[in-house]
Amino acid sequence: MIIIVWYICFTNCLVGFSYVSIFSQFLAFFAWYHGMSIGGVARVSQIQLLQPFLTIIFSGLLLGEQITHREIS
Repeated sequence: MIIIVWYICFTNCLVGFSYVSIFSQFLAFFAWYHGMSIGGVARVSQIQLLQPFLTIIFSGLLLGEQITHREIS
């Protein structure tokens, strides 16, 4: 019983780690640097300064999280 539960947990962890490694980091790496080569480093890198604000906005819109004054300040 313990071996079966460990195997399921290991498989789920391996699938999750593979997703984060391949899609979230590897493909985004190439998309980011390709965009920087098209638009120029000085102009496109300024988008990175908006990342915290866009994260809060999209978490409220897509995930339904409540945005209070603590997150804004």
